[in-house]
Amino acid sequence: MRIFIDCSKIDFHRQPTGIPRVVLQYIECGYRWAATSGVDVIPVVTAPEGLIAVRPAPGVGAPGWLTELADGTSLSAAADASLEMAAYHLQSALVAAGHTPAGGRCNAEIRSAFGHISAEASIPAFDVAPDDVLFCPAYWHDIPPRHFKALQQRGCKIATLVHDVLPITFSRFYQAPWKYEFEANLLAAMRNSDALFAVSDYTAESMRELAERKGIGGVKVDVAYNGYHPMVSDETLRKITSGTFRPVLRNATRYELIAETQPFLMVGSVEPKKGHIPTVRAFEALWSAGLQRPLVIVGRKGWLEESVVHAIGTSTYLHDKLHWFEDFDDLDLAFAYHHSRGLIFSSYAEGFGIPMVEALCAGRPVVGYDTPINREVLGEHGLIFDDFRSLASHVLRLDSDAGFAAACSDVASFHWPRWDEMTGRLFATLVERFAPAP
Repeated sequence: MRIFIDCSKIDFHRQPTGIPRVVLQYIECGYRWAATSGVDVIPVVTAPEGLIAVRPAPGVGAPGWLTELADGTSLSAAADASLEMAAYHLQSALVAAGHTPAGGRCNAEIRSAFGHISAEASIPAFDVAPDDVLFCPAYWHDIPPRHFKALQQRGCKIATLVHDVLPITFSRFYQAPWKYEFEANLLAAMRNSDALFAVSDYTAESMRELAERKGIGGVKVDVAYNGYHPMVSDETLRKITSGTFRPVLRNATRYELIAETQPFLMVGSVEPKKGHIPTVRAFEALWSAGLQRPLVIVGRKGWLEESVVHAIGTSTYLHDKLHWFEDFDDLDLAFAYHHSRGLIFSSYAEGFGIPMVEALCAGRPVVGYDTPINREVLGEHGLIFDDFRSLASHVLRLDSDAGFAAACSDVASFHWPRWDEMTGRLFATLVERFAPAP
């Protein structure tokens, strides 16, 4: 038995956030789990020809055999790299001879002469067996369902992890025609998957209701929560919390701003469903009434972001008490959490909401909008608001030293399982269901 992890549409060269971050945890924890379970965990891309090993093998801790296998599937990429190098050397030789050739022209001439080498390089697909499982924790909804069907016809089981059904339940926050394609592929997954998982009770219940409305019977959905993974090493965390951390590779100004002001944070992609606009408006009213503590927004642009970007960009408090950083990495974010006054999580709709877990694990209060998923994740450890007047009340409470200390005391007992535990639990479930009987 092998567990393949579908990594289609993921760029592992970028700082992983959101779903790619989740997939990377499944991969790295999967490597460790595989070493003790005897079941191989293999990152793949689902293609028309079948399952192809991701190259190079992503994540830390890939076993040697997988690294060699991934390198062995890089024939086409290696050929492309060789042609690029040949074009570079051709250009260099012509320059040395007194010519001034364009790099693009050299590249085109080399590929015209030798491009068939790259075209003929083949990338072998895995021969799946009846006891193999393809675990799909990412962008399965952007892959034609027929590809999964073809694998099932060869005996492979398909296990699908659903992060949310928000393009259906909150369709106004998503673009057409993509949201309609998502719905069609979600329904196909619910009909055809051999196992279905959701990242929360809320998402699982949404799937069950959708199945009922669409007349899909026999849908069983298990919950597989996202785990927690520390963003920095223990040594770095000690420096951050003791105030001795000094950045070398970043402009220190942002660190000084956060350390000196202990701002409120908003973390997540910048898009309408995250509630940035009413939150910024609430803070603008508080600042005009005398509040001094800043709000720092951390996140890249997301879906339909124009109205949010406009609201932030036109605020009279921008670069004064309102700040927006799109390029934070894990170290930046860890520093921000541990020096913040708390997280404002104003999202109207989420499948899970990992920033809430990250903030609470950093010992910081979370002020969350009153939604089922926020209550599910926060439990008794969150400060819930149902309108932006009550948000202001929570902000003013946390702005005071006594209120902040009391809120931090309330979250001190918060605990969330690590990724290793969650991954092992899910993969053990797949083995129990699909491993052949001894």
